[in-house]
Amino acid sequence: MKSDVINYDDIAEKFRVNLNETLRNHSVSIDFLDLWVPDIDPIRGIANMLDSAANAGFDSIQIKVSWKLVPSSQLPQLLDTIGLLGVVNHEAEGEATVLTVESLQKKAVLTSPEFGKKRVTGKYWSPSNESSEGGEPGRSSPLLDFSNDDDFVVDDKFQMVFFRSLSKQDGTHLLQAQYNDVTLFMLINSETDIIQDIAHSVSKPNKIGKIMDTFCRLALNCHLQEVRDHTGLRTIVELQNEIGDRPANGIILPSNADPAFSLPIRLVRDITDQYLCMVERNWGLNYFHPEPSSQWKAMSNAEQIDLLRNECTAYLRGKNIEQDGMNIVELATNRDGHETRVVIDFADSVEGIIKPGLMRQLELFLRERVESSLELIAVKMRDQSKLRRL
Repeated sequence: MKSDVINYDDIAEKFRVNLNETLRNHSVSIDFLDLWVPDIDPIRGIANMLDSAANAGFDSIQIKVSWKLVPSSQLPQLLDTIGLLGVVNHEAEGEATVLTVESLQKKAVLTSPEFGKKRVTGKYWSPSNESSEGGEPGRSSPLLDFSNDDDFVVDDKFQMVFFRSLSKQDGTHLLQAQYNDVTLFMLINSETDIIQDIAHSVSKPNKIGKIMDTFCRLALNCHLQEVRDHTGLRTIVELQNEIGDRPANGIILPSNADPAFSLPIRLVRDITDQYLCMVERNWGLNYFHPEPSSQWKAMSNAEQIDLLRNECTAYLRGKNIEQDGMNIVELATNRDGHETRVVIDFADSVEGIIKPGLMRQLELFLRERVESSLELIAVKMRDQSKLRRL
């Protein structure tokens, strides 16, 4: 069985539109792609499309993909990847490449050891990975070996603030965790679970020193649960571009970043286990919200809304969107009672497909210009069907 030429760009865009505007059945209108989802990496998405075709009984397929999605510099990687699934021929057509894959095999590319080998960055640890040596992940797995790392360049300009000693205080627990020659110290308030002070044992501003010092700065005065869950990610965001090349396309996590980033994560998880045993306490879901700045809390509700509306107007003007396209309805409180939830409403003239992007961009805009703890939420849409609202 053979398929017609499939335009990958069109299919991926149609899926994205359906995902934003269709309540159910987000898939595209091609039967064998019912369970297919476009990947953020188009090479992986094309490979998955071929795999779906093979499992549906197709022995050959043609896919057209634009040079915008897969430029010529990435064509060798694309051909190597999909070559695992069949015999591949390709030819240029305008500003696109037409791929013809014959003798399709039922073989999941994502499970192939060959797939993505050019992006492997070495061993890494994440909480979901099992140790190859056995034992609990992140505790006994010997995956962090920095002894021969030539990338430990000392940065004399970096100020090591948290290489210091700590002293126990009343109402606190002073705990520590160690891996090899690196130790993390935390002074934790036993009533609030807040990290009152923090330090580490790395004296040199090398890669590990910068990671540990940045982690400590981001963790200070935060709840231990939030530090355990998210401060490792925040450290990655702050330092990844500085320490090395981006290890993978898409979202960066401890599982695909430089393995050095997993060190403070390992240590804080050890300290958390010690602490919860000592205080005999269990945490529920993490609903942590950063506390607003003192400047924001000092403003009245009317002043806050006026400032938000002025900045929203500036944002819309910069995007060439009508001033009444988005309207700030109210400023609601979060779970902690802070007025940081900005409720907005869209005019009917704003297309549904662009609303999620506008929300994300405006939230970032307001966080940078007004207050970093702000969250944007949209007014809940009312079902317009009279029949369903009987």
